[in-house]
Amino acid sequence: VKKRPGLSQTQAKVLDLIKTFISDHGYSPSLDELAGLHRTNKSNVYRHVRRLIERGYLLQMPFRKRTLTVV
Repeated sequence: VKKRPGLSQTQAKVLDLIKTFISDHGYSPSLDELAGLHRTNKSNVYRHVRRLIERGYLLQMPFRKRTLTVV
C-alpha cells in the first residue's frame, strides 16, 4: 500500500482496493463488496469512503450505487 499525503494506512488500503476492483471489473465496488475485500464491516468501510471523498481522493454521484470514481 502506497503512502498518500493526508491518508491513514487503512484509508490508503481502501483506496487501493477500490482502484483494483474498478480495474478488474470495469465498475466500482459496493460497500458490501468493499467490506468483504477489506475484511471488516460495512460501517467501517463507509466511514473510510466518506473521508476519501471529503479529502478529494474519490468522487461519488449522490443517490446512485456503484458510482465511486478515483480522482
